[in-house]
Amino acid sequence: MKTRNAKGHGALRLGVILATLLAPGLAMAGTVNAADPFAQFLTAVQGYAQGALGISIAIVALIFGAIVGIGRNAPTSALSGVAFAIFIYFGPGIILSIFNAGAVLV
Repeated sequence: MKTRNAKGHGALRLGVILATLLAPGLAMAGTVNAADPFAQFLTAVQGYAQGALGISIAIVALIFGAIVGIGRNAPTSALSGVAFAIFIYFGPGIILSIFNAGAVLV
């Protein structure tokens, strides 16, 4: 078995280290401007997902996953219903916190 020679990778390593150190300076926080035409849409979708509609969809997904899991005799269907329910309820908040934390690179 041959071993690789790492002598020629010094410049590549230096470039990766410099990019890692300089990249956080390029990140900007994404904020929602009230004058943005999609701000009202964003607020409405987040309200739907975390309001009565989102909770209803999460409960239906949970029940549907449990029924399919019982029918197939496989717990993975029930777990996918649970995962979908969690994603529907907590997904918009997680996405907004990611963008508001400054993870948007320009």
